Amino acid sequence: MILIEWTPEGDDMIRISTADIPLEHQWFGYVLSMSSLKFACASQLGGYCKPSFSEITLSPEMFENSTWPPNPDADVKLYWTETDEAEATLLFDGTATLDTYDRHGISYRILMPEFDDTTALSTIFADTLVDVMTDLCGDLGLLIDTTYARSPSPDVDYTTEQDGQTIDLMDAMCEFFTHGFYIEDGTLYLYDMLGATTAQQLDELDFAPSSYRRGETLSLVKCNAKSSPGSNPNGEEYDLGTRYSAAGDDNAAACANAVIALEQDIAEVNMPITETLPRPLSYVTMYDESTIKPTTFAGKVISIIYNFDSELAQLEISGAAS
Repeated sequence: MILIEWTPEGDDMIRISTADIPLEHQWFGYVLSMSSLKFACASQLGGYCKPSFSEITLSPEMFENSTWPPNPDADVKLYWTETDEAEATLLFDGTATLDTYDRHGISYRILMPEFDDTTALSTIFADTLVDVMTDLCGDLGLLIDTTYARSPSPDVDYTTEQDGQTIDLMDAMCEFFTHGFYIEDGTLYLYDMLGATTAQQLDELDFAPSSYRRGETLSLVKCNAKSSPGSNPNGEEYDLGTRYSAAGDDNAAACANAVIALEQDIAEVNMPITETLPRPLSYVTMYDESTIKPTTFAGKVISIIYNFDSELAQLEISGAAS
């Protein structure tokens, strides 16, 4: 079940869903349609596993006893639950802005959470990645969970070359050091993309038959004067770009880790949206007996698309098969 807390600017919160649902509170079936919600990393290297969610259309009945024309802005919290409110999982926390309205429905554009903090030119970072991310989270008003970050944490040695959005700096820095993060309910969760944390076990009762594709075959990953060979001398070269460590050995380690991450295979999985659906960047182990021989695939969830109409999620998992 979708549960949405809709709070128009300057007005009281309204509990809405795709149908009338009596739980601990009454949730009104004012949601006519909504787009899919997606979380995705820019690459298998990691970075910000960013949400995208474009629009929602609401029934005119929702506004029968409230402001008309509809309030132009609202805060939105979207939850999913199979049972009750107490077990609901927060999937999205953002804002909505009015797009179109007529007698058939009121459409809002959904806006992603914004982080307006900027990092100035010539800001110096000389600490571990965990400590740098902790400080930057403080600038954004976020808590940080580093339970699944790499230990020891990579050393950052970097001076910014221009003013820029802090969240973009965090995205690029984590991708360089093969770390990923997502943000939920005021907390940033930092993950080592190469870390094999405690795995969530999935079998064919959990997912539809999967498909698999081979990762990139690289000849070289390079960063300035340092590089690391890939698995195929005839493959593509990959340039890590901006270096976030002045120490040559650390750049070499970043190149070697990038080879591992980029050459991992991808499993494409369809699963019902349930409370046990893996979260972004979680580590899972799948047991697939639909293939000619049983396939075990273990890795990190780098993309999730929640299709609410079908109540199915599409996952991409970066890892290795056996």
